[in-house]
Amino acid sequence: MKLQNVYTKYTDSYPNGDEAQVITILYLVNAVNDFVDHNFNNDETLELAFFDYDEIQNLIIVNQQHEDMIKDFYEKDTPVER
Repeated sequence: MKLQNVYTKYTDSYPNGDEAQVITILYLVNAVNDFVDHNFNNDETLELAFFDYDEIQNLIIVNQQHEDMIKDFYEKDTPVER
């Protein structure tokens, strides 16, 4: 496991007017076993999936923090905290 970056300079707004500072710590990990458990049973994980680089390019990313994380990962850029 290797720390990739810490993302702290982002906020999210919610429909009820709440705002939150979102902090994400991103690690690079290696799987020791194949991931085959698809027994997801809640709304947050029903669409959980893994994507390769080409597939990610076709996704609509709705959050600047996530866009920056993906960009940093593929460009192998690890700025000290974003």
